[in-house]
Amino acid sequence: MSVKLKIGILALLVILATTATAAAQSITLKPSTTTVSPGNTFTLDVYLTANNVQGAKVCINYPSTLTYVSYKAYNAFPIEFSTPGNGTFIYTGISPTTLNLSNTKVLTLTFKANKVGTAVITGNVTFKTATGSFTIPAKPATITVVKEPWQMYDVNRDGKIEMKELMMAINDWFDNKITTKELMEVINVWFES
Repeated sequence: MSVKLKIGILALLVILATTATAAAQSITLKPSTTTVSPGNTFTLDVYLTANNVQGAKVCINYPSTLTYVSYKAYNAFPIEFSTPGNGTFIYTGISPTTLNLSNTKVLTLTFKANKVGTAVITGNVTFKTATGSFTIPAKPATITVVKEPWQMYDVNRDGKIEMKELMMAINDWFDNKITTKELMEVINVWFES
C-alpha cells in the first residue's frame, strides 16, 4: 500500500470514529410542566448521555420572562462547578477518569415564571473526551405562561376543564404544587364546562 493510501485510510477512520462518538452523546431538557402561571415555579431536569467522557460543560439559556431561582447537582462528576447568570446558567463537570453516562440526570434548575407568553429554554453540552471535544445542542424546552392558573390544566386548550384535567389539579394540590385558591379556580371552571 502506498503512503498516501495509508494516510487516507487513517484519516477516514479518525473521521468515522469522531462521528460515531459525537452521535452517541446527547443532552435532554425535561421540564416538570409545560404550562405555568405567572409567579409559579417549575423545574428543568438536564440529562446527559456520553461514553468515555472526562468532562461536560452544559450551557442553559433562558428568556427574561423567567427568573432563575436555584439548582441542584447530582454529583454525576467528581468535580462540579456552576455559574448562574442573567439569562444563562453554566454547569461544568470534570472527572480525572473517564465516565459513561446513560441518560444521567446531572442537574435540576428551578425557574419562576414572570409574565404571560411563551418561554423557550435552549441549551447545549460540550463533552470532553480523550479524542477531543464535541458540542451538541439540546432540543429546546417550551414553557407556556398562562394568564389564569386554571389554564395550566386545560391540556387540550379547549377553554374547558374536563374530569382528567381536574384530577391533575387535585393531585397537584395534594402535592402542594398549587394553592387551595388555585384549585378552587380549576373546580369552578370545571363546573362551568
